[in-house]
Amino acid sequence: MRRHLPWLIFVMTVACGGGGSGVDTPNDNTNVKPLVVPSGTFDVTSELIVDHCDQNTDWNGPYDVEIDGTSFSMGPWTGTWTAANKLAVGESTKDKVTTRNCTATRWSTVYLTFYSADHFRGTIIYRLALGGDCGTRVGCSTSWTVVGDRQVPAN
Repeated sequence: MRRHLPWLIFVMTVACGGGGSGVDTPNDNTNVKPLVVPSGTFDVTSELIVDHCDQNTDWNGPYDVEIDGTSFSMGPWTGTWTAANKLAVGESTKDKVTTRNCTATRWSTVYLTFYSADHFRGTIIYRLALGGDCGTRVGCSTSWTVVGDRQVPAN
């Protein structure tokens, strides 16, 4: 082990970014302009990809998308907008129902990546979480892929 130690230190230094070359890396996105997405109506199509909750929710249809500073909303989801990453994340209201000593909480989360001001792709995840004494029942999740295109393209 002792004779391999200098080689191991060199490999770890290079792998961990040591060496101090001072050259910008290709992943340095400090010069990337944040994407501006004006609010508007998007036609959304969805496709069920994993169904562990026996869900048949139809997410297809028009949705008003509102992006203001760092906030985002679309249909039942509200959350955050990160312009530098072109990422919108929103969560629906959590619906809690308690029967006897078992509490079931249902909600969905949307993750959208905008590829332009007029187009996004992403995922919707529906979740069922159980708490308390629920016997053998367990929580679950179901997910859909979604694509959205602006009805009237931004200028």
